[in-house]
Amino acid sequence: MVLNLDKLKLDCKTCTKEQKEDRGCTEDSIIPGRWQIGDEKFERCPIEYINSDIYWYIKAYNFMEKGILPRDGGWMNQSNKFIEGISFITKELNHGKK
Repeated sequence: MVLNLDKLKLDCKTCTKEQKEDRGCTEDSIIPGRWQIGDEKFERCPIEYINSDIYWYIKAYNFMEKGILPRDGGWMNQSNKFIEGISFITKELNHGKK
C-alpha cells in the first residue's frame, strides 16, 4: 500500500483564508469530522500532524514497499530507528484494514 500524501493536494502556502477555516489549518475545522482516516477523525488538516521526521518515514515506507532500503544489504543492515518506524507504519496500516 502506497501512502500518497501528495494526492491530497494540501499546500499551506496556496490555501485561501476560507480553505484554511474549512480544512482546519490554524484552528479546528468549522466542519465537524472534516478529516477521517480509518476510524480516526481529525479536526485539523493532516499536514498539521506531519513533521519532517514523519514525512521521511512515510517516504521510506513507500521505498521499502518497492524493495529499496536506505542502507545496502537486507533488514539486518538497517538501523533500529528505521525498523521501528517502518514497523509502526505497517502496524497502523494493518489496523486500518481491519
